[in-house]
Amino acid sequence: MTEEDKKVCDAAHMVSFKKGASYMRAFSSGRTRGQIIIDDINDTRNGILVRKDKRIELGKNLAILKTPNFALNASDIIATANSNDELYITHHFDEKETTTHIIGSRSTTYGSNRCIRVPDDKSDWPPDFLFDAMYASAVLFHFRAQETGSWREKFLSSSEDLPTGRI
Repeated sequence: MTEEDKKVCDAAHMVSFKKGASYMRAFSSGRTRGQIIIDDINDTRNGILVRKDKRIELGKNLAILKTPNFALNASDIIATANSNDELYITHHFDEKETTTHIIGSRSTTYGSNRCIRVPDDKSDWPPDFLFDAMYASAVLFHFRAQETGSWREKFLSSSEDLPTGRI
């Protein structure tokens, strides 16, 4: 994601490995109306190279927003960017995670609104819908509702018989 040495980076799945190949096939086919089908969860297009210490945060407190998109232009996020610039911009949902790492004589700051490095050849680059999915995952993770008890406790009084079997 940055100008870091490959030695401090690791490959990360954009859609979790736990989802499996059939999920990835159905998801990619459905999100792109069959135009882009990714048959394998380990397809290189479902991966991105990130710092090892940031890998666990992808889809939780860290996401990458591609612009332009349906709602934003690059200049909406980075004032000095041109509106139609194609940028991939980091978004830390937990600003406490903004940190500075010093490696050798160079320091790198990680936080929101930082452009990531994109390869010239994007044939194996993740399609846009995977960045959308990662961003949606982080939004749901970060802004999820706090548990307030089970639906049974909330909607059924203690005197009512609880339903059994399939509903």
